[in-house]
Amino acid sequence: MKNPIVSYKQSHLFIISLITGLIALIGGYNFNIYGHEFAEDESASFLALLDKMQVELNLINNDLLANNQSLAKDHFNQLNGLYSKHIKDEIAEKNKRIANEISMIINDTGTNLNAAEPNTGIENILNNFNDVSLEAITVRITPDALNNATVHALHFGDLINYIDLAYATAFDTKPVNVSAIDIHHEEEETNMTGTDIHHEEEETNMTGTDIEHAEEKMNITNLASYQTAKELTNIAIDLYNSNLKEHVSINATEKADSIEAGLQQLKEIIEAKKPYKDAMGIIHGLIQTNLKEIFNLPVQ
Repeated sequence: MKNPIVSYKQSHLFIISLITGLIALIGGYNFNIYGHEFAEDESASFLALLDKMQVELNLINNDLLANNQSLAKDHFNQLNGLYSKHIKDEIAEKNKRIANEISMIINDTGTNLNAAEPNTGIENILNNFNDVSLEAITVRITPDALNNATVHALHFGDLINYIDLAYATAFDTKPVNVSAIDIHHEEEETNMTGTDIHHEEEETNMTGTDIEHAEEKMNITNLASYQTAKELTNIAIDLYNSNLKEHVSINATEKADSIEAGLQQLKEIIEAKKPYKDAMGIIHGLIQTNLKEIFNLPVQ
């Protein structure tokens, strides 16, 4: 007699198939796709913001060293969009000097871009940002929050959302937030190299035609967004291995293994430049569903 209990991994394979199947089945109906709206955590949002800014600075440096100033400028636009006036004001409430130093780093980056010599990077600016980031974390985030599993889980979920957003943008499509973890950010828009993409607080309204187009678009048209998704995936993997795995209870090891497998699959999909729908199935199936269940993330 067959075992009536379906294995955990089999059930999530079904979820992935179901999500992917929606693309082909929904036809022309209009609908809103909502994610899990988890309660906002300022510490997690701030940590994720610093990661995103660090990634954009790293990519600016890499592209300058590769003598691709145009692509470096695309990443600068993204960096500039991340550090909105609202963000700066919020940081300044606790430490005005740090808020101003981050602004100066961004301004210095722009100045260096306009005057960059071929194959010259911005290593000094990168080192300065690393120092300021460490100080900003100590000023803005309590030690208890830095050791809190939920904070790290929401931080990780924020990065996964942004990877989803960036990889969709790379294919000139919208992210399909079937089960996205929405950690609400400040109300700003981020310019990803000429394409306006809003942060996770925005509802993603997609018609059936939109999702069909997401399946049809097979080629990357926005290289800067692709680079951001690729680099952030490595950051998310490091965060999971260094900060999250140790907080997983023994009863949730199978779910944790599913997240780890999902991250590796996502990395391979992005590196191979496979269509967005392939990444979407992993993000909303293996990664986000398990993350919510393991850490019992609060919903608003």
